[in-house]
Amino acid sequence: MSLLPPQLKPKSILPCILLSLSIGGCGGGGSDDSSGTTAPPPSTGGNETPEWSAPQKVLSSLMMDANGDGHVDILVASYSDQGYSTPLLLVNDGNASFAELDNAVEWAGASESQQTIHMAQIDANGDEYADLIAVVTEADYSSSSFKLLLGSASGQFTEQSGNIADDTFTGWGEVIVADFDNDTNQDFILSYNPNGASCEVLQSEKNGCLGGTIYLNDGNGSFTPATIQITDTLDNNQYASNTLDFSDKSNGFVNGSSAAIWRVEVGDLNVDGLLDVVSPTFGEREIPTFVNESSPGQLAFRVIYSDIPLSAGGGSQLLDINQDGIKDLVMSEAIYNGAEVQNEDMTTPVYLAINDGNGNFTLANDLFDGAQPTVQHARAWIVKDFDQDGSDDLFVADHGYDFSPFTGFRNLLLLNSVEGLRDATEASLGSENTFTHGASAGDVNGDGFPDLYLNNDLQLTDTNPDAAQAIPRLWLNNGDGTFSASAQDL
Repeated sequence: MSLLPPQLKPKSILPCILLSLSIGGCGGGGSDDSSGTTAPPPSTGGNETPEWSAPQKVLSSLMMDANGDGHVDILVASYSDQGYSTPLLLVNDGNASFAELDNAVEWAGASESQQTIHMAQIDANGDEYADLIAVVTEADYSSSSFKLLLGSASGQFTEQSGNIADDTFTGWGEVIVADFDNDTNQDFILSYNPNGASCEVLQSEKNGCLGGTIYLNDGNGSFTPATIQITDTLDNNQYASNTLDFSDKSNGFVNGSSAAIWRVEVGDLNVDGLLDVVSPTFGEREIPTFVNESSPGQLAFRVIYSDIPLSAGGGSQLLDINQDGIKDLVMSEAIYNGAEVQNEDMTTPVYLAINDGNGNFTLANDLFDGAQPTVQHARAWIVKDFDQDGSDDLFVADHGYDFSPFTGFRNLLLLNSVEGLRDATEASLGSENTFTHGASAGDVNGDGFPDLYLNNDLQLTDTNPDAAQAIPRLWLNNGDGTFSASAQDL
C-alpha cells in the first residue's frame, strides 16, 4: 500500500545512470537558490504532448522549499505545446525522491496556450513560507504577465497577482529578487527583451522599454513600479525615470540618446551594503553600473561606466573570480539565428571582467586556467560552490543553435581556484551536446552539495535524427564538483 497522500503522484523510476568520467554513485546535494538569464524566446520546434506526467520539453525550472519542511523541491514548467497550463510542483521526501503535488500552482485564466518562461522565489509577505513570482506569456509573446503566488505549509500556492500593479507587458521577461531600497522587504527588477517590438528610451519616459523597471514591495506583499532618481556621471545629468537607463557611449563617442536596459545582474558591487545593478550590453556600448544610493521608499542610482566596448548581452552572472571578496562579472554574446552562423562549430567567447571595488570593471580573460571557453546560446548562468572549496564556481546551460535541426551544444562548468576558472565540464558532466533550455540548482538530498536540474528537451530526435539526444535532467553532486544522474526520471 502506498504511503503517499492521494494527491502525490510518484514519478517513474529508472536505473541509476552514471555519466562517463563522473565519480561515485547517485549521491549529492547543495544550496537552494538559483539564477537565470534573459534571452530571446525559445525555439518552437513542434513536439507531441507526453503520455506520462513529466513534460518532455521543460522551459523553466526552480529549486525551492515549497512547503517549509526543509527539503528542496522542484518546480518545472513546460512549453505551451505540452498540455500543461501551469508549472508542476515535485515534492521532495528529503532523499531526492520526488512526487507531483496535484494543482499546487494555479492562477485565474490559465490555459495550455500559455507558458511560464521564468520563476523566482520571493518573500512577498514576510511569513515563514517561500512565495513565487512567475513570468507567463502566450506562445507568440504577444501578451505576458507576472503571477504572484503565496506559499503555504501544504505546498499549495495561492494566487495574489492583483497585488502587482502594471503586471502585463509584451515580450520576454525575467526577474531578479532583491531589496533595492534597503527597507528589509524583497522587491524585484525586470530583465526584458521586447522580442522585436519597438523600444525607445527618452530618459524621463519609456516607449516599450521595460528592462530595469523596479517593483517595490510595500511591506504587505503589494508591488508597484517605482520612480527612479538617476544621476548620470557622464554629463552629471540628474533626472527621474520609470526604468534604469544610461547614456549610449561606445569607443569614446556619445550618440546623444539614452539606451535601454535589457539584462541585469544584481549585487553589492562597491561593498557598501546596498545592492547595485550592472547591465552587460548589446552593440559594443560601454557597460553601465548603477550604484545604489536609495533609501526606504526612494530609489536613487548613480550611473558609472566601464570602458569595455564589446557586445556581451547574451548572458552574464556575478561571481568572485579572484577571491578578493568582491563580485566580478562573467558574460558572453549569443548566436541567435541561422543568418549569423558561418559554420556548424561557430561559438562566441566567455569574457571575464574584474571589479575594482567601486563597480568599475576591467577585462581579465587571463584569469581563465586554460583556454578561454566559448558558448553558442547560453541560457542560465548559475553560481554555486560546486566543489565546496570556498570559491564561486559557474555552471552555464547552453542549448546551442536555436533553429532546426536543434543539434544542441555542451553545457559548461567552470570550477574556480587560485589558478583561475578551469573548464571542468567533461570530467564533471560529460561533453554530450544537449538542448538544455535553462537550469536550476539546489541541495535536493541534504548532503550540503549543490545539485543540478537541467531543462533538457527529451524528444527532439523525434523531429530530426540530427537533433540533440535526450539525457537525464536531475544530476546529483558527488561531493567534489562531479555529477551523476539521479535514479529518478523527472
